Amino acid sequence: MWRLFVGLIVAGLLLMTLEAKTWEYRITSPLFGTLGSVQIRENNTSQKGYRIVAEAKTHGIAATLTRHRHWQVLSEGKWKGLRRVPHHYSYQEEDKKKKKIHDYSIDPVHRKVEKSTREWKRGKLRKKERSKLPYYSDEDPATLLFNLLSHPQMLKSGRYRVVGAEKNGGYITVTVPDERNAASERSRLRVGKQEKIVYIVIPQKKKSSRKIVAAVSTDGELDAAYTVAVPVIGVLYMKRR
Repeated sequence: MWRLFVGLIVAGLLLMTLEAKTWEYRITSPLFGTLGSVQIRENNTSQKGYRIVAEAKTHGIAATLTRHRHWQVLSEGKWKGLRRVPHHYSYQEEDKKKKKIHDYSIDPVHRKVEKSTREWKRGKLRKKERSKLPYYSDEDPATLLFNLLSHPQMLKSGRYRVVGAEKNGGYITVTVPDERNAASERSRLRVGKQEKIVYIVIPQKKKSSRKIVAAVSTDGELDAAYTVAVPVIGVLYMKRR
């Protein structure tokens, strides 16, 4: 569940300079208090390159339930106009017993994506395989949302295919609600009237999906978000520190 927030938080950052910057977020539950934290680091590696790293850690009861699980998302590539276009995307998940890494190499010339998966259990490599995705995309979850939310005034509803979210054919759905529903969501998230509200639906296992409600500032940065129906925990809220 936490990787949803990682991808979402990465989406909220708009950095147009070569200076490295860091953002921090706190994840909470009304019943259990602070459950996790996320840190984002982004820098442009050159005038044409970018690199985004997002790390999430569990705290409190969430750490106990997940064996102190933590995650890392990496997206790196080049600028194409005002868009970040990845050539490498990586998702890593680890706890006290297991570790899993998914690496994606995106080849725009031959329009193909190679996926590498490695899994460890108690320090021993248990799985190593390579495969080719059945579709091509020049977006990963981070860059898709990052590029969309960078210009909230121009944000429109749509269905987008990405690398790194193979469930449901790799599609993520973005919806901009009407003002009545947006006002209700702003009240729930306790943000100002200037915030842009967006719904993001990400496919999950067994044909299910997760809906995230996010508030985006006029500067194109993610300020707050929540998701519901998380097992045991209930509602998860995320707030920028």
